[in-house]
Amino acid sequence: PISIAVLTADQLAQSKFDSPTDLASQVPNLQVNGINGEGTPIFSLRGVSMFDYSASQSSPVASYIDEVYKGNFVLFGVEMFDLERVEVLRGPQGTLYGKNTTGGAINFITRKPGFETEGAIKAGIGNYGRREAEGVLQGALIPDRLAARFAFTYTKADGFVRNVLPGHPDLEGVDQWGARLSLLFKVSDAVSVTLRLSKSEQNPQNYAILAGSIA
Repeated sequence: PISIAVLTADQLAQSKFDSPTDLASQVPNLQVNGINGEGTPIFSLRGVSMFDYSASQSSPVASYIDEVYKGNFVLFGVEMFDLERVEVLRGPQGTLYGKNTTGGAINFITRKPGFETEGAIKAGIGNYGRREAEGVLQGALIPDRLAARFAFTYTKADGFVRNVLPGHPDLEGVDQWGARLSLLFKVSDAVSVTLRLSKSEQNPQNYAILAGSIA
């Protein structure tokens, strides 16, 4: 018995999710905050989260990418692209997912490479000079033996919080990219090996904290 919510690739695409913060709108009891941008999310499940937001702490809500545990939220990187599904497990977790956590676990499962040839690319523009692109290319390097899949994402936008300090960019700017190369080697009908190489970089412009007051 596990309380779990799953978002498939089609659901993620239809909802236009491109950052972990978007998950909170579809997953009950989930909240997402961040102190260093979209690529370093701090998850809260059923009210269980972190009080110490320093970069050296581990979260009580564990994050996994292709079943690999990310011990620190700053190691998450830009991973919300070319996903097969996202699993959110609410409540304390034992050793089933490799790590004891009191809040829960979130699994990001990327798409596996295949031997079919396929490709896609999308691009968009928006307010504050926002420019974004995302694409994927897949094909067989050796028919029925070796296949590769390459996916990437890129987002850049000016900040919407005006910085009155001369010579410095506006706050809440976005500048990030990520790339992932997956290789599938089919040893036999019963054995296959998957190798994934990924790289991401994020350079936010002092993500602003917005506050309001009542006179």
